Amino acid sequence: MLRILEPANRLPTRCMLWSLAGNLVRRARTRPTAFWLLSSCILLNHGPLYAEWVEVESKYQMPGLQTVYLDREMIVRDGHLATVQQLTDYRWMQGGPRSTPRFLSTTTRKQFDCAEHRLRLLAFTEFPRRMAGGKPSAEYVDKDKWLPVRPDSIDQTLWELVCEAK
Repeated sequence: MLRILEPANRLPTRCMLWSLAGNLVRRARTRPTAFWLLSSCILLNHGPLYAEWVEVESKYQMPGLQTVYLDREMIVRDGHLATVQQLTDYRWMQGGPRSTPRFLSTTTRKQFDCAEHRLRLLAFTEFPRRMAGGKPSAEYVDKDKWLPVRPDSIDQTLWELVCEAK
């Protein structure tokens, strides 16, 4: 059975203007331009942006080891192509002590070719904390390499969600 569960978590997405606020507050006391820029940022930014991560229920998930989420608002369809944003939250720290930095969650941007039953990775980011928390570490992705959607996999579940539910 395939279904999407209710929204599991709303995560604030960093706003570039708010990340500059700390420096602007210090400069606003001595520079009028910084004061007006900070004031504009506060007035124009009504609140944080959120990603609506929805847990994907699938018989192909590894219960107790990882949970896969999908951002329904970020599904983009263009003809037979569908692009999605996936978050994988791990129960235990991943990565080796000597190889890659250790991480507890990843976000992956995938593009599915619904007609050819294949996918490619567009972006992959690792995070040291759960639910995409902490300082991100982007990884290299070969965007030109298409991979078949393996049966009995979480990618098969995502393919069914975005390609068969048009």
